[in-house]
Amino acid sequence: MRKVTSGARTRPKAARAGLVPARAVPPVPPVPDVYAALVREAASGDPAAMERLLTRVQEVAWRFSMSVCGRADDAEDAMQEALIKTYRYTSRIREPEAFRPWLHRTVKNACLMNRRRRVHEPKVVESLHQARSGQDGAPIDPADSVRAQLQTLAALDASHSGQFLDRFGTPVAW
Repeated sequence: MRKVTSGARTRPKAARAGLVPARAVPPVPPVPDVYAALVREAASGDPAAMERLLTRVQEVAWRFSMSVCGRADDAEDAMQEALIKTYRYTSRIREPEAFRPWLHRTVKNACLMNRRRRVHEPKVVESLHQARSGQDGAPIDPADSVRAQLQTLAALDASHSGQFLDRFGTPVAW
């Protein structure tokens, strides 16, 4: 008989092969999905469940929209859009267990849509008061502006005046 010095040989052969765990570990109970139950109740038409769902989802949507959008005003818009879609389309959600990923996708899409809308916006927006101010800060009289433009046109050489077109595409002669 051979003396066993290693503890590895004392376990059954199946356990050493990794087929059976050495110790039986009790399975971890699944975490209850609070959103799935609320989505089911809200989808059935319960207004109190819809209110509870929207109240719970609001904080999650805000945190995720801030991380995706970056700016507070865009995050608010994305969160509001996600809450509106949650309210409108809760009854159409086929898998209530997948509500949280659906919400994250909705927030992300709203952030991307807001970003696409802002691409062509100017970086700095002047107020109308600032835009109508002259060099010295005094308001510009529209009649003076028109007179100045007419004087500039009149000062042009007559040979160039036929090259100007009005808003209908007709050549303007001075």
